[in-house]
Amino acid sequence: MQECDWLERRETERSKKTFIPACLNRDDAVAVAMMRDLSESGAGFESDLPVSIDDLIDYKWGNEEFRSGRVIWADGSRFGVRNISARNPLDYSGSRYRSVRVPSKGAVRIYCDGSRIEGELVNVSQRGFCVSVPPAIRRGSLATIEVNDHCFEGVTAKWVSKDKAGLTLPAPLSLTKLNAVLQGA
Repeated sequence: MQECDWLERRETERSKKTFIPACLNRDDAVAVAMMRDLSESGAGFESDLPVSIDDLIDYKWGNEEFRSGRVIWADGSRFGVRNISARNPLDYSGSRYRSVRVPSKGAVRIYCDGSRIEGELVNVSQRGFCVSVPPAIRRGSLATIEVNDHCFEGVTAKWVSKDKAGLTLPAPLSLTKLNAVLQGA
């Protein structure tokens, strides 16, 4: 076997394939994307959010903090982001994944135990909603929630604090449906 005398062409290490949902912020636009790969220097995404080269994007997944990056390539619905500022090193240890929470605002209506309860959306994920509501919902209650002209039946109050409640959906939302809820479509 002959030794290679050429240099590695990659600028950085090989990225880890992830295929997990991520929250994207660009200007005032918020969207959910599929993060396809991840490395210390950036990430690759697939999303309906229109981007152009040199756009600034903030992104996060799971319980991670937002990272800032610049779009360095775009091809249809796929694009790559190079990190601008380094955050904590990435931990590939496979800690328990938590669905990304997308900060959101908007009025919600909750029908629970024969009452209509008005509230405010705090965040949304593929598995449910965090809402700010008066203390009228009991943990374990079944409810129907209306969010941005979308109606979800059979949600369960998983947790309740003095002014917030976590409502779990009976089945996870697709990324397309989640983006429709976020856009109010």
